[in-house]
Amino acid sequence: MRNLLHVFVNVFVFLVVLTTVRVFGQETFAPLIGGNTVAFVHLDLRKIEIDTIKSQAEKLGVDLLQHLHFDEKSLKATTRELKAELEKLDAFVRPQYETITKTLGIQELAVIADCNLLENNITAVLVVPLKDKTKDEAAILQSCSKTFLKMIFGHEVFISSVISGDFLLFPFLINNYNQQQQDEITKLTLIAWLQNMKPSKESLIQQGLQVLGQDEIKIVAALPENLKAILVSNTLPNDMSNDMSNDMLNEMPNEMPNEMPREIQGLFLFAAQKIEWAASSLSINALFSGENINNVLLTVKTPKRTDAVQLRGLMENAIEFGMNALRFSIEQEQSQKNVTPIPPLFFEFVKGMLRTLLPDIENDKLIFRLKGENVAVKQGIIASGGIVAALILPSVQAAREAGQRGQCVNKIKQIIIAFHNYHDVYQGLPPLYTVDTDGKPLHSWRVLILPFMEQAALYDRIRLNEPWDSEYNKQFHNIIIDIYRCSANPLAAQKNGLCCYSVIAGEGLTPAKEARTRKGKTLMQIADGTSNTLAIVEVKEPFCWMDPTADITLEELLKGINNKEGRVGSFHPYGINFGMFDGSVRPLSNNTSKEVLKALGTCNGHETVTVPY
Repeated sequence: MRNLLHVFVNVFVFLVVLTTVRVFGQETFAPLIGGNTVAFVHLDLRKIEIDTIKSQAEKLGVDLLQHLHFDEKSLKATTRELKAELEKLDAFVRPQYETITKTLGIQELAVIADCNLLENNITAVLVVPLKDKTKDEAAILQSCSKTFLKMIFGHEVFISSVISGDFLLFPFLINNYNQQQQDEITKLTLIAWLQNMKPSKESLIQQGLQVLGQDEIKIVAALPENLKAILVSNTLPNDMSNDMSNDMLNEMPNEMPNEMPREIQGLFLFAAQKIEWAASSLSINALFSGENINNVLLTVKTPKRTDAVQLRGLMENAIEFGMNALRFSIEQEQSQKNVTPIPPLFFEFVKGMLRTLLPDIENDKLIFRLKGENVAVKQGIIASGGIVAALILPSVQAAREAGQRGQCVNKIKQIIIAFHNYHDVYQGLPPLYTVDTDGKPLHSWRVLILPFMEQAALYDRIRLNEPWDSEYNKQFHNIIIDIYRCSANPLAAQKNGLCCYSVIAGEGLTPAKEARTRKGKTLMQIADGTSNTLAIVEVKEPFCWMDPTADITLEELLKGINNKEGRVGSFHPYGINFGMFDGSVRPLSNNTSKEVLKALGTCNGHETVTVPY
């Protein structure tokens, strides 16, 4: 029962936030909208009526309880507790809200996402206009805003805020680890973003705003060219994403192990290439007023009508494919359990419901509408709002992950290139680590290749005749070598000097046989071939970059990828990135078999293996 009350309270908070949106004057934020803006949300704080929202939340709760057939005694008790919870929330929300809107006169807010911010660990910024506000008023606003948002989200949302010119900025961080360390970097990033901002009245975001009316919620998301390239690359996690044409897409196999199905992949590829912007507005007042609803939920802009037609067709194909896959999966499970099968009517009904979400086509735009005027449709507004989130939020997330994947791939390639350059100078690969006269480890291969990664100055400072953890050499443990850190791994940001990349100890690289030996195996000694032998893999729990004994062994590799018993893994959703000794870098999925891992991890195993993509 208490959990049910919390649901009602959360609904109330959600409504408080949403009904503060009455769009007007988004020109206030025009100086912050440019060609790299990914998303813009405008909120109007002028016409919020907390008393009305409270009564609406209570009515919604009572209606739900009646729908669940609560008896009269339970209904009265739960309603009484619901009112008490709403009163507590009101006592906290109202003073903060009235301070912001009435005392300080803040009438509008915006949330902005930008490519340049995404590249610097900032998902988006909450922007509060400060024009004509004093320093004391700005300070009060900072405090009230943090308190108000902490209440809504249930935890501290922001680690820092920046006042610059006419705006107060609160950043939403992608990875919120090591807050004190990130605070200063975040502030500098926001200031640099403001200084380098080039506003554009012709930007994709501004184009999307022009089609929206005056509903309470206004959201526009855009796909600039650089973001499109990232999304395409993320959809195809190998080099096939370059110059991908429709003809090539048609030739792709129907079954793609460890990848999304061809029909779904085709939809995302085409959408990433062709969608210019998506705009949505929603009237909360209409939702609760009982008015007939036939509003436009979402408008999606493509370059031309033929693109819109093709995109809608791909959506139809995706629905058909998804329902067939669901039906096949359920029927297979039912046949194994020998139970009564679900009738075909069920699948046709679900398919029909999904098809009601298909858009109309108007010139070069896809128009998603809510059709009908009954209670089910009105309640469906909230669920249908997921269309907006499905198109906007995953795009930002995909862009971030794609950018991190690209950085990770590039870093692995740089390490392998350093191997090759080292090989050219010393006529052999670097050893796994050097040893002293007693055979004890001195320094890792990561230290030895520093001169080949533009780190010669650091290399010259390290005492190679002393162990890596000597009193003198300990001063270098916390130095950040960016090439050794995967940006998708949040653990690597918790402490300086951590490394996310390992070789297979004793395979491609072997320990030095005598003191100060600089030459390991040659590339010719990798009998299985450089294109069939692992050089670099990711580890999920980073280690000190100078540690010569931290690299994984073949035995550890064979425990699997992202297996809780092993060390090989990453925070990428698809598995890990791995590099071959020939310099190629590819993804490797979590379900890669032990046989394939062994074949790839050994350099003289003489196995025959098809390298997975």
